[in-house]
Amino acid sequence: MDKLLRIAKVEYVRIQYLGGLFLFISFFDVVAADKFLGAREVWGPWFSKLEVWNGQTLPMERVAWLSLHGIPANLLDHAVLGQIGDLFGKVLFVPTDLDADSDLSVFKIGVLAGEVQRISEVVSLKWRDRNFRI
Repeated sequence: MDKLLRIAKVEYVRIQYLGGLFLFISFFDVVAADKFLGAREVWGPWFSKLEVWNGQTLPMERVAWLSLHGIPANLLDHAVLGQIGDLFGKVLFVPTDLDADSDLSVFKIGVLAGEVQRISEVVSLKWRDRNFRI
């Protein structure tokens, strides 16, 4: 994000990650902040919305990377990986080119989780009267 803001010639003091999909961008003054807020053509590709922080609290969210082990080869599909991710939060990333992956024993997917604890659950994937523990 730092590099993108510098390329766009945005004058700011610092960027701080707050967890989940939240960033805190500090500006030199109110004029610089207002200028950036008004330049949707600059920040629109990066952010869904921006708002001035007035002390409001943010939801507890974090980006969690799940390692999925044990998915049978015949069930390896972008949609199946996404459905498994949906069990733990909003899916942010699922690998798209599964055919090009040389290791089919494990897949990493990214989810937006509302839990602070480490996710280490085992889920069952049912297919043709069989259960596969993932």
